[in-house]
Amino acid sequence: MNSPAVSALPAAQTLKVNQIVIQGRIDHVSKFEDKFEHVVLTPAPDEYSKPSYMRVNSSSRLGQKGDDVKVLCTFNGWPNNYTNKNNEMVHDVKGFFIAVE
Repeated sequence: MNSPAVSALPAAQTLKVNQIVIQGRIDHVSKFEDKFEHVVLTPAPDEYSKPSYMRVNSSSRLGQKGDDVKVLCTFNGWPNNYTNKNNEMVHDVKGFFIAVE
């Protein structure tokens, strides 16, 4: 594993409401307008589980593909309600994380 490229988390940081620390490896980085979008792959909890992918947006680049990162984030979500093919209402949420900079 690579050493962490960027850590936006101070050593004695206390989490506030709606904050999370994401630690993983950058799988993809893209830039849209003036923001960077990072796809971060987090480690699987055990050898039989799948790893998770998370999208982290920031105003500065957190690292390159393959870099390990640890970053403090907040969540930005919105409702994605729709009616399925059985005419049942589905209540869903879409969202992504934003790096605290």
